[in-house]
Amino acid sequence: MRRWRFVIGFTVIAVVLGFFVFNGFDRSMVYYLTVNELQVRGASAGENVRVAGVVVPGSIERDARALTLEFLVEDKAGGNPITVRYAGLVPDTFQEKSDVVVEGTLGPDGVFKAQTLMAKCPSKYEGQYENLEKKGAVRASTVQAG
Repeated sequence: MRRWRFVIGFTVIAVVLGFFVFNGFDRSMVYYLTVNELQVRGASAGENVRVAGVVVPGSIERDARALTLEFLVEDKAGGNPITVRYAGLVPDTFQEKSDVVVEGTLGPDGVFKAQTLMAKCPSKYEGQYENLEKKGAVRASTVQAG
């Protein structure tokens, strides 16, 4: 009898822990799309979507009073860009023609409202890291370019 209580108790705890783990993964999962894939899916893409693309030259508009940023993002191959609206801290490497990843939702008006803005490190830094590694100034395992 005592053994069955232990088995039942262990099973209940395992099921509860499994539920929390599965539920946590489901909520933290973010899909990664290209600009063209987002346009095809539209609002059905979901609430929390990651989109990768390139900042269109001449499209960056900053509102210093509201601390907002609006710009266009398109696929590397070109195509129809999407408008991205972002409020928050802007990475130093954010500029025209830079690779970016934005995370947020596509509104019914077609504007992507980003909660997160990540700019990829320019490739010009990769050569500098490699030279430092060769000189022994940094360990290869501690360097992450981009």
